[in-house]
Amino acid sequence: MELVSHSSSHAIHDLASSVMLTGKGGQMVDFINYLDALPRVTSYPNVNLLIRPRGFGQTLFASTAEQLLMREGLSLTAESLAEGLPRIPVIKINLTSERAASAAELNARLLAVVRHEQWEEHIERQYATEPTPKIALLNLIHDAAQKYGAEVVILIDGYDGPFTATAALGPKEQEEAATAYLDMLNAIVQCEGEVKWALLLGHTKFRLASETSDGIPLLNDVSYSRACATTFGLTVAELKRLFASEIRQFSPYQGLLQRELVEALRTCYGGFAFSDGAEEVLCPLSVYRALSSEGMLYPYASAGNFSFIQGALDAADPSLNWLYGKDGQDPLFLSYVSMHPEDKEIGSLLLQNGFASIDKVSADPGGLAWRYRFAMPNVEMRRIFRVLTRQSSPALLRAPINPRVPHAGERDFDL
Repeated sequence: MELVSHSSSHAIHDLASSVMLTGKGGQMVDFINYLDALPRVTSYPNVNLLIRPRGFGQTLFASTAEQLLMREGLSLTAESLAEGLPRIPVIKINLTSERAASAAELNARLLAVVRHEQWEEHIERQYATEPTPKIALLNLIHDAAQKYGAEVVILIDGYDGPFTATAALGPKEQEEAATAYLDMLNAIVQCEGEVKWALLLGHTKFRLASETSDGIPLLNDVSYSRACATTFGLTVAELKRLFASEIRQFSPYQGLLQRELVEALRTCYGGFAFSDGAEEVLCPLSVYRALSSEGMLYPYASAGNFSFIQGALDAADPSLNWLYGKDGQDPLFLSYVSMHPEDKEIGSLLLQNGFASIDKVSADPGGLAWRYRFAMPNVEMRRIFRVLTRQSSPALLRAPINPRVPHAGERDFDL
């Protein structure tokens, strides 16, 4: 499903980059320092995982973190932020766009991605000696550590891409593809003394070890840590402060007072919470797109690729009564999702991808557990979910959202 954009991607990127540095830069630095200070729990480097829905700036964070840690291509604002960080060489691998029609194609694409990073690092090596992505990554880490004379940080953006890219393959091909990918990731834990720590960024939490590959046997999931509860989203206070001029300029265009436009943005794109502190944040990319389109409200996140979720919902036809409007203490956000999710795995898949969020947290009287209430966070995600579950026509995703009555006209698109 795709939505026609009402603003240029260049303008959106510029706005997002500016806000990330000027408004969220301090939080980014704090989070990077948090990762850098985490004690190792094994002899091999910490491999950290951060899951967020689409539109929460993982790709922008990876690029910015690389620049800050390596002190490359920094603006004056970024230079001052970098002073609060150690200088560490970074290997950044982007797997967000990987697609594969076979295990062999995925293997070739993974190898090409690592070789591209070798080229980016100006590392020369005979490709004939690297028959697998794992060997190529081992060589890249070793050569980069030798080049810089220091342990490296590894950032993998879209780590879950190879899994979702092969979801439609048959069981044998799927297992072969997963094994090749997990073997490649295993190179990270084999490089003791050459890797300081690693951060995997993505949307869905897949298990990174299997019966056919050691992969990464121990993963440190920081997705639900208070250390990054608001780092990847916009609080209402940040929205008002960082976009004051846009809100002032565009609220009359929509026939709204400034406070009414703020509330409309919160209703359409807010309601997300990523820690038991329940701090509410808005989806940054959707806010950027709305304010790059003179305040027009659409379900902008629908431009993302939800094919894996669509396939899971179509196959399982699940009843979600147990998830919505009901208290529970299942650790769904931190639970793994299989390649063919069913039952409560569907809940984890939806929660990790932003189709449910926490709107209530209460302590157990005995102090032993937390209880949460999961709810659809906002208008944008509700509309996308209605289309994914075949309740509404895809035309609903092209209809503007009424800022005063967000539900208005939705039922006109019911199937």
